[in-house]
Formats: sequence, C-alpha cells, structure tokens
Amino acid sequence: MVLTDPEPSTDHRTRDHWWVRPGWGPETRWYTVHATFADQPGTPALVAEAARLRPLVERTGWDLVPDRWLHLTMQGVGDTAVVNQDQAARVAAAARRSLAGTGPITVELGPATIDAEGVNLPARGEGARALDAVRERVREAIGGVLGNDAVEGGTVWRPHVSLAYANTTGLPLEPVREDLAAAGGPVAVQIDRVHLIALRRQGHLYRWDDATALPLH
Repeated sequence: MVLTDPEPSTDHRTRDHWWVRPGWGPETRWYTVHATFADQPGTPALVAEAARLRPLVERTGWDLVPDRWLHLTMQGVGDTAVVNQDQAARVAAAARRSLAGTGPITVELGPATIDAEGVNLPARGEGARALDAVRERVREAIGGVLGNDAVEGGTVWRPHVSLAYANTTGLPLEPVREDLAAAGGPVAVQIDRVHLIALRRQGHLYRWDDATALPLH
C-alpha cells in the first residue's frame, strides 16, 4: 500500500536531519534503488520547480539539495559491506527484467510540504500508485536474489523528492510552511527509469558516484 496523500506534518520546530543513525558512519555506502534525475525526461520540470521553491527555504538552518543530487527515495537494498558487487549486479539484472514495460510514469510532485527534518515534494495521485507497483517489483527482485528476509522496510512508504534538509534542531517551521503554502504547485514529472546507486552521506548531502539505470520501458 502506498501513502499517496500523507497527512500534513504537525511538527513545529526543526530536528537536525544529520544525526548519526545506527549503522551509518563516514564510510558507509548503502545500495538503494531510487529515481535520480541526471537523465530523466522529467528533469527540466523538476529542476525548474526546485529553482522556484529554493528562495523560500534559503535561510540559516537548511541545506538545499543541488540539482545534481535530487532523487526520489524508493527502496533500500543493503550496506555495501554486506551486499557485494556481484549480488548488487544480480539484483539490478532481476529488477531490469521485471520492470520492462511498466512505464514511463508521469507523476505529480508537490505541492511542497515541510516536516521537522526536511522540505519535500510528495508524489501524489495515479503516478504515485504506478510508482508503488514499480517499488513492489524491485522488492521482489531483491528478495529473489538476497532472500525475502533481506528486503528492507515495509509495504507502506511515502514517495517524495527532498528539496532541503534541516541541519539545526529547534528552529520554527511556521515561516517556511507559510511561504510554501503560498507557493502552490504541483509539477508533473515524467520518470522512465529508476537507478541502483551506492548512496553515502557526505557534506550534508546524499551522494553517489555511479547510477545503474533500470528502464521502465
């Protein structure tokens, strides 16, 4: 089940997104399947929307996500210290076979929302439900290679693109929330592939070096 229309956050103050999570250290790399936007047909629309909204968040206490690192969070695969390159390649091959013919998908992102740790463009409507079907196939591919017990997370998720992360705890959210509410939206973005990446947290950003494309067409 996908949560396409999440309830608005009732958070009142920021919480530092970059707190040290269990299992994550400076050298941690985590295989994930996300939609990245270096080569998507919908990249120009998303980049334009991010540029429109960034001035509303450009204030102390927030780390803006540059265009290069915009991504739609989907499904973790596993720590690269546990899942080796051969296993990752097999997951990619299985997912590629399973995803063929499932897209492209046009998804509505936004209007922008804010919670304690970030400013996001949530995916909504039929496009979000189509992404849910993509994620389920990815999860089946991971289970087929690594075993069902290795599939991370549950069936409920909130597909979104993050525009900014809070880097301070205790700042009031209401000024940003009011600005975002007045900005309107959403933006329609086409996604024709997802990507297997080795994600790392570096310099208050999520980064990756290579992206293995998993086409939806």
